[in-house]
Amino acid sequence: MEVKVIGKQEALGIGKPDFSKEITKIKRGEIYPQFEARPETEKYKIFLGVFTPAAPLAIGATFHYIDIETNLPADPYTSPVGYIADFREWFFNLDGRVGFLMDIDGIIQFYMTPDTLINIHEYEQIVWGKTSLFDPNAESSHTWTFTITNLDDHAITGSVHTAVALTLKE
Repeated sequence: MEVKVIGKQEALGIGKPDFSKEITKIKRGEIYPQFEARPETEKYKIFLGVFTPAAPLAIGATFHYIDIETNLPADPYTSPVGYIADFREWFFNLDGRVGFLMDIDGIIQFYMTPDTLINIHEYEQIVWGKTSLFDPNAESSHTWTFTITNLDDHAITGSVHTAVALTLKE
C-alpha cells in the first residue's frame, strides 16, 4: 500500500496522546480542595495521638485516639443518627512498629501490623469503611474505635491521626 501526502500536514506527536495543551488548565492548589468538607452537608471528625520523648507509647501499650474537638479519648466515638460516616484519612509518623485497629460497632473493619505503619499517609477516595453499607438511611448511631498498640521492643514517639467524614443524609 502506498500513502501519498497532499499538501502540508501538521505533525501531531508520535502516536501517543498529546496532553500538552491540557496541562496549562491545571492551576496550583486545585487538587486538594476536592477533599474538603462541604460546609452545608458534611464535616470531619478528627482523631489523633501524639507521643513525645517525655510521654512515649510504652512497650505493649494500647492507645485510644483523642477526639480533637473535645480533647477526650474517643473510646468509642459515636457517629450521630442522620449522618453517613466514612473512614477517610489515616496518617502515621512513628519511630517503631505498631498495630492499628479500626472497628465500627465492635466489628473489626481494618487492622494493619508491623512494617507497614512507620511513615504513611493515605486519603481514601474509594471509601470502604462507611456506615451506608449497612445503614443506608442513617437511621442509627454507630460506634467507632481507633487504637494503636506498640508492638516494638522500645517506647515509641511520633504522631498518628485519622479522619471520619460525616455527611448529612438528605
